Amino acid sequence: MARLLIIDGPGGPLTEVAGVLETCGFETETARSTVDGVRLAIADPSDLILLQLALPDGSGEHVLHAVLAERPRTQILVVCDAADIGRRVGALGMGAADAIASPFVIPELLARIEARLRWATMARAADSPLPAGFSADDLGDPIAEVHELQSARHPRSGGMPPHVAGATAFAYSDDLQLDPIRRCAVVRGRAVDLSQREFVLMSHLVGRRGQICTRRELLADVWGLDFAAQTNVVDVYIRRLRLKLATITIDTVRNVGYRLNAW
Repeated sequence: MARLLIIDGPGGPLTEVAGVLETCGFETETARSTVDGVRLAIADPSDLILLQLALPDGSGEHVLHAVLAERPRTQILVVCDAADIGRRVGALGMGAADAIASPFVIPELLARIEARLRWATMARAADSPLPAGFSADDLGDPIAEVHELQSARHPRSGGMPPHVAGATAFAYSDDLQLDPIRRCAVVRGRAVDLSQREFVLMSHLVGRRGQICTRRELLADVWGLDFAAQTNVVDVYIRRLRLKLATITIDTVRNVGYRLNAW
């Protein structure tokens, strides 16, 4: 049974649906304040945290930052008012796994919860050691096979479905490799750890190397935002990649977007 930690004030939208989630087979625990939310999230990790950003005693962003600083792989789904687009985008930029607008419908919330739990299960499986008697050679290269199949379906993104932007494909050059299992870039033999969002963004740029990627395209394909949001989150993440991957050139195309130099 999956454990959900709900961080929301009394009468909040997540608090109101706790009983429904239990009826659907989830085990839930509710924190009513920022302090309790951070304490429970760190001391007794759940499979997924549902976090209301508008908390009565403080900022949900504070909880998000504090939890991810201690447990960076924690899955956190944030909720805030439908009109507050910038706040949801900002939370995603801080490392939230997903965001949903309030008021929401139960089927959508359940679908998003299940999607995050599936992702976490696959991530744990990827970290697990191989069974005794097996080696990596026994597994072949399934990622390359998937990439080959996807190339025909998604030529625009280099074989990568836009909604995952290449998270299942290795990308090779003499200077750069992307490893989705370890979620890192290998630059001239040196492994550089990337956040989940940094990895997906870099994968997208690699898939479209030599081509201009507009900010709107990146918001849609990397962050799942299908509109021209007034946010600088793309620029912030490009700066992070440039700092981490100093020898890899990402050009700015003024007033349009970015382009990774072809190799």
